[in-house]
Amino acid sequence: MSLLVRVELPTYSHSFQVSVPSTGTINDVKCEIEKVCVGNPRVPGQRLIWRGRFLGDDEKLLDIWKVCRPCRLVFLLMLFIMANIGG
Repeated sequence: MSLLVRVELPTYSHSFQVSVPSTGTINDVKCEIEKVCVGNPRVPGQRLIWRGRFLGDDEKLLDIWKVCRPCRLVFLLMLFIMANIGG
């Protein structure tokens, strides 16, 4: 069974949906976001917020969303990680 997660990017007034296995983790959501989001934000630079708190990569989706709802909503913040050049 898969879960439908609605991702909001408030900075860009943009939203989209991703589908992930219900047995997955937040890291799985981030991997799917990297595939479908414009600009393909890398997983280490993504921060997902749900109900006012940051979600950890190892959190299980079924532990977060215990109640069956048609769509789950998270907010995506993107951090731009600069490469260490000339370090």
